[in-house]
Amino acid sequence: MKVELKHLAPYLPYGLKVVTQYGLDVPKGGHIFEICGICERPDMAWKKGEIGLFFTRLGQNREMSNEYFEFRPALKPLSDYTDIFGLPMVELGCDLGDQAIIEEFANQQISLESLPYSAYEVLVRNKVDIFRLIPQNLAIDLNTLKP
Repeated sequence: MKVELKHLAPYLPYGLKVVTQYGLDVPKGGHIFEICGICERPDMAWKKGEIGLFFTRLGQNREMSNEYFEFRPALKPLSDYTDIFGLPMVELGCDLGDQAIIEEFANQQISLESLPYSAYEVLVRNKVDIFRLIPQNLAIDLNTLKP
């Protein structure tokens, strides 16, 4: 499996960050960018069918228009939400009904397709890994990134 547009698009309105190891002078942990657009441009991709990103570098006010292909989105692990009484669940800022459903989803008792829209929106707004990309090493745990 690889990261596809369907994995990134839901997070775009909420300031999705990605980490890339591309380029010279890569700091430990990689460069962190906030995505401002996504496109599929096979004509510009190094490997056919890869995703191109338009981004702004965090901490700078200028927009860049490079395409990065070797990247991983930074998301919160779904495993943080397996306990309805845990602090991460409280920090989601949603009602108890959505918290109960999110707990069931995190514990794999219900599928993504079964989530009510309100719970789905809460998870995406909070950049929670709803596609379970982190365990497949296709995304980075947002909690481990330094601000």
